[in-house]
Amino acid sequence: MSRTFRPLAEELARRQPRSHWVSLAVIGLLALLNLAACRGTREAQSGYAQSDAAISDSASTDGVKSLPVEVKIADAAIDMPASVPAGATTFKVMNTGALDHDFRIEGQGIDKQLDVILKPGESKTLLVDLTPGTYKVTCPAIGDADHTMSLQFELVVTK
Repeated sequence: MSRTFRPLAEELARRQPRSHWVSLAVIGLLALLNLAACRGTREAQSGYAQSDAAISDSASTDGVKSLPVEVKIADAAIDMPASVPAGATTFKVMNTGALDHDFRIEGQGIDKQLDVILKPGESKTLLVDLTPGTYKVTCPAIGDADHTMSLQFELVVTK
């Protein structure tokens, strides 16, 4: 009896569709992309994702000299420095996600947010005079009824 089933099993294994392997490759690629997005968020929160492009020397917004800080909001991550020095700060916020997003910073008596909702690909600046301390940055995805895509980030402002 084993002679009858063994060739049948070998034949079935040989005929396995290639689409099965393609599906596994796609699933693996999506898992890696998701892991990379999560890693980027953790690095940003720990300060390791900070780059020279994220904080440059100075900028002038509305005649006020300020420190420019780049902020990229995706649907699953906020990419920004984990700490900045105190003083006038211009947050250059860009929505790199597929959903509409808002940007808000709260703490140390400050509660400011963008005056518009950012559509995918749009950017806007927000000037805030930061004092030393800890701030909460939130970037809710607009239209997310159960608020599962509201992103939070802790920003530390140093002296």
